[in-house]
Amino acid sequence: MASPNSDSDLTAAVAGDPPKPIDPPQAEMGGWSSSTNLWRGLTSMSVGVAAVALMVGFKLNSSNAKLGNEVEELSARLSATPEIQYVAVLADDKATASLLATFDPKSKRLTLKRVGGFVAPADKSLQLWALPHNSGPKSLGVLGADAVTRLTASASDVNVPAWAISLEPKGGVPPGSAPTGPVLFKGAVIETSL
Repeated sequence: MASPNSDSDLTAAVAGDPPKPIDPPQAEMGGWSSSTNLWRGLTSMSVGVAAVALMVGFKLNSSNAKLGNEVEELSARLSATPEIQYVAVLADDKATASLLATFDPKSKRLTLKRVGGFVAPADKSLQLWALPHNSGPKSLGVLGADAVTRLTASASDVNVPAWAISLEPKGGVPPGSAPTGPVLFKGAVIETSL
């Protein structure tokens, strides 16, 4: 390369031609850092990784939302599931089961399901009684003709040694009265709570 003070540059300057620009010496660059293809590839790969991360993030959010909905649904179903605290099988004097009785303290519901074939005469009703230790029978309600009867009761009303069903006049005996008809079915009350 010619030095800036060479004769040809001076001649060109005198003749009116602009001098040629002098290129600075180039540092020798080499290796992986000078490869444009490498940088383009790394950029493309980074964009791809970011796209995959976004898709995974959206999928996780979607999965979490689904899981949250499932948890809410299962919690609601669990809350609606009865919690059976007391149970009794009411049987006749020959030990033939006629009714299955359960009590759910959450809903304060006493459920009686007919498992035998007994049908009360049209002019009579079946009435459920709590049989406590130290006092007379207490009416818990009159059963309907359906296969399942649900009555409202408190835990203190049903926490007794036994329940019984008597055959009473249509509609049952008046509140506060004792049974007037025969006891058809009776069973020990069993507490199921752990």
